[in-house]
Amino acid sequence: WFFLGAGFWLTTFFPGIVCAEVVERIVATVNNEIITQTELDAAMAPYLQRMKSTSVPADQKTTMENQIRTEVLGQLIDKKIANQQIRQQNINVTDDMVSATLTRIKEGQHLTDDQLAQELAKDGFTVASYREHLKEQIQRSQLVDRMVRSRIVITDEDIRKYYEANKHQGGSVYTIRN
Repeated sequence: WFFLGAGFWLTTFFPGIVCAEVVERIVATVNNEIITQTELDAAMAPYLQRMKSTSVPADQKTTMENQIRTEVLGQLIDKKIANQQIRQQNINVTDDMVSATLTRIKEGQHLTDDQLAQELAKDGFTVASYREHLKEQIQRSQLVDRMVRSRIVITDEDIRKYYEANKHQGGSVYTIRN
């Protein structure tokens, strides 16, 4: 009763002291990890920026924003699940791996560092945020590779059957020994 009385007294005589303010809104929870409104807004920003650069009729803008919000939230949930699996599988990607991938991208597109930065800016990325994006993509690729490889089992009998079914198709003759 004391706390109820103190709460009533504080709110009655000092209303400015006791006030509630929403600091952050939780939009989803994935296995005890949260996705906040701030995270969702940041992830939506490049899509909304791209939408603003096109001529979208005003009556379709809200519908498109809602579709983007739904899709991006789904992507964030998938990302949380993947990140949990990446931690569980102990998958690590080094800065050197990211740098090598970034170099291959620049060489493949014939871009200088400045040109790459300009192209990334068009999509709402900085070089640093794109490096982080690449790191996540490499991690996911390694996760999928591990998950798929762990489920593929090729026995010696499978190899023999394939060999017998296809031995007349090649020019070379091979034998399989036990």
